[in-house]
Amino acid sequence: MDDRIKKILLGLGPTVIITLGFVGWRYFTGRRVEPNAALSINLDGSSQDVWVDGELRGKTPFYSDTLRPGESTVRVASWSARLNFTPSTLTAVNLDLGQFTKEEIFWLEKSDEAKISVISEPGGAEIKMGGKNMGTTPLFSPVQPGPYDLEVVKDGYELSNLKVHVQPGYKLNAWFKLRPSIIPYEAEQIDPTEWGWEGKGDLVTLLDYSVPDPSFFASTKSWISALQDRWGDNSLEETPTYFLDQSGVVYNERGEEVEEKEGGEGRLVLAYLGDSDEDVPQAAREGLVSFLEKSFPAQSSPKVRVLPTGVGFLRVRSGSGTSYNEITKVSPGDIYPMLGTQGGWHRILLDDGREGWVSGDYVEEIVE
Repeated sequence: MDDRIKKILLGLGPTVIITLGFVGWRYFTGRRVEPNAALSINLDGSSQDVWVDGELRGKTPFYSDTLRPGESTVRVASWSARLNFTPSTLTAVNLDLGQFTKEEIFWLEKSDEAKISVISEPGGAEIKMGGKNMGTTPLFSPVQPGPYDLEVVKDGYELSNLKVHVQPGYKLNAWFKLRPSIIPYEAEQIDPTEWGWEGKGDLVTLLDYSVPDPSFFASTKSWISALQDRWGDNSLEETPTYFLDQSGVVYNERGEEVEEKEGGEGRLVLAYLGDSDEDVPQAAREGLVSFLEKSFPAQSSPKVRVLPTGVGFLRVRSGSGTSYNEITKVSPGDIYPMLGTQGGWHRILLDDGREGWVSGDYVEEIVE
């Protein structure tokens, strides 16, 4: 095999160009021998041993063009499969062995005309080749030889999108084990006030991470673990740190149940883990409101409005009396959370997070 081609094969990543166009390569070497078969394996993650029929043949990324044609058992880490190697052609395997395994396997078979066979697990995935809808899996169809962009699309599963090259006189077989889409490509943002929270909307980003079939996950904790595994070191711009399930329970990144935000009242990003085919249960809405009220107590506190003072402002002092220092001034009409009262003075929460005291003669409590 040409060293240049071998380097290309070993460099193939998760989005792989499958040419499989090495029919008759043995004859280019000048050695008229019984043709062998070739195997390429690319694994997302750390390098792993490759075993063929119980024999250690190398590590991933793996390439060998000295395999015997016919059926062989191939094993990489926790993955194994029975593959049928075709003489003088390449079988290509792409693997991601995270919590949800993703498999892509390609091989050629002699045929009276150029064909393609696409099988997926689960079935019913939509197939597009060169932007043209071809039908759903299992798909068996004659095609014109040449290169194609192949897309495998199924609601609730990650898109598989790669390039293939169909050879004249061969059937290109493609097998896909689809992986559940547990991170939406564009997670919709939910307004928490629509679920009953009365606090400031800019304190909370609530993202909808619902999927069509939550039964993929044994528990909410396993769902969170799968998300953490998928993110790895590549966190999103809005990576959730808290997770709300359909029963209204909130979990932190470690999968522990929590009743309020850890570490003060800073802004938070929260993901709702629900069923996209069902309405949001009332228990989930109530659980969110309870969590936010405990996390941002000032937002759910009674509020006061500053009344006209005759001088255009009201002094805010460090304590409950005129003998305390002035820390700022507020304007008539301004509204602030009231944290407590003492001797006719009201303790309020200012917009910058500080607390101060104002005279009760110049504020009125707002009744919702």
